[in-house]
Amino acid sequence: MSDAQQETPSKLLLTVACCVLTWTISAQVAPAAIIFFDDFNDGNAGDGMPVTWTPGSGTWNASSGDYVATGFLPRVSRVLAHVLGDTSARTQARVVGNVAAVLGVRQTMVETGYAGVIRPDGTMSIARLDGGVPVSLNSAVVPFNPVDQDVMLQFDAFGNKLSLWAWPVGQPMPNKPQVVAFDNNYPVGPVGLVSAAFAASPSDSTTFRFIQVADTHIPEPSTFAIMSLG
Repeated sequence: MSDAQQETPSKLLLTVACCVLTWTISAQVAPAAIIFFDDFNDGNAGDGMPVTWTPGSGTWNASSGDYVATGFLPRVSRVLAHVLGDTSARTQARVVGNVAAVLGVRQTMVETGYAGVIRPDGTMSIARLDGGVPVSLNSAVVPFNPVDQDVMLQFDAFGNKLSLWAWPVGQPMPNKPQVVAFDNNYPVGPVGLVSAAFAASPSDSTTFRFIQVADTHIPEPSTFAIMSLG
């Protein structure tokens, strides 16, 4: 048998193995139905690329390539073009000073909807915003905070179930949300980014590196799949 004839079965086996691996990775890392992804790298949050952010309060600036909130509280910026029911939103955030990093979902108005919060002391909460003082629906405490390091924050709203995860950048997403609550006051609304506190200096800031929004749960890529791909 010639070398070429001996080589053919090996190539065929390798091709089959690669196809199986690709299928396995695809099955384990099913993509969410993405509505939009904005990393603010173009330095302009209001140009419609990919979405237009509308600040309702506070001072918002994307010129650094991140979306930074300062000024008077509360600071809220929303994407009004997408009014969603089922929502999964993920961001990477960092704070300076005594302010929180907040993902807002179903925010029909600047101070109406639901907020997924992580504070400088490591407390997390899900709150309902009714136009006044937030109503805490549930809370938890984690052993990290958004002052010492960048953190990932994910807030899901599916039906009346609200779920909130947080984890340090570079670590895996927790298998279960740290905070879960149930409420059906607000069934639909835009997504927002919020920088809020009961008291903070106007120079205290919340920085958002990116935000991803989908209408199904945004999964964390499988460690096994990443290792296999490598």
